Amino acid sequence: MFIGSCFAENIGELISIRKFKNCINPLGISYNPYSLLKNMEFIMSNQDLKKEQINFDGEKYFHFAFHGTNNRSNQEEYLQKLSEKTEKAHQFLTCANVVFLSLGTSHVFEHQTFGIVNNCHKQPNQLFERKLLDHSTTVSILKTLCQKLSLFNPAMKIIFTVSPIRHLRDGLVKDRRSKSVLISALSEIIDQKNIFYFPSYEILVDDLRDYRFYKADMIHPSQQAIAYIWESFKSSYFNKVTLEKMEGLDNLIQRLNHIPRKRHGVEFEKFISKLKQDILAYPELDFSSELKNLEQ
Repeated sequence: MFIGSCFAENIGELISIRKFKNCINPLGISYNPYSLLKNMEFIMSNQDLKKEQINFDGEKYFHFAFHGTNNRSNQEEYLQKLSEKTEKAHQFLTCANVVFLSLGTSHVFEHQTFGIVNNCHKQPNQLFERKLLDHSTTVSILKTLCQKLSLFNPAMKIIFTVSPIRHLRDGLVKDRRSKSVLISALSEIIDQKNIFYFPSYEILVDDLRDYRFYKADMIHPSQQAIAYIWESFKSSYFNKVTLEKMEGLDNLIQRLNHIPRKRHGVEFEKFISKLKQDILAYPELDFSSELKNLEQ
């Protein structure tokens, strides 16, 4: 399961393409540790929201604890979709062997009545106060998160990372200060049983060390940077058997994504036939959608 900032989705998508069973941000993105904890508590408890707990701004229904991707114009649809996502995530987490948690920032927005929000949902600025979580508070949040996850699924490994995505709206100094709080807090909880740290932030900032590894917005890592971090991720967590199998699998996936110029004739039929044959070499993986596309 991949949870947290949009960097969790970057790595999660690479895992998904390679047919690992996965669940990626089922309730949407969470950037700060507190909101990530609350999202995970919600998933573990598998609770349903009541109508009076959600808000309506005249156009959409929303909840301050969840990302805007959940928002709907219909109240019943909002509650139903959120319930379905939570149930699915709860069932997945019960049998997940790894949860990957990506922390983006220790800056939070605190609502006057709700408290710390996951998303402001474009509500008026005067309703919120911007704060930086301090070291001790962040450590307490992360310890609580690890304890609850370990009780929920004792066999599950927990991998933390600090997202390399820059929060430049805070300014360079505040962004570094925010990341420093996260890194400092994580240093107190990792290296315990089943709790690990993957240095994606350090790889981009201290290893690659070049603005050409960012997209044009100078905020998000480029595809080249993500590919570089992915190679480190693989070497850190995949065993020899997995790495060997992935070599052939990556080649197959590349060919499945290839679009031939001519979609008819003997050569095209041979191309399709060979793909079907090679897919059969991975009976434990789900290629049902790809096989359907090949048939069409």
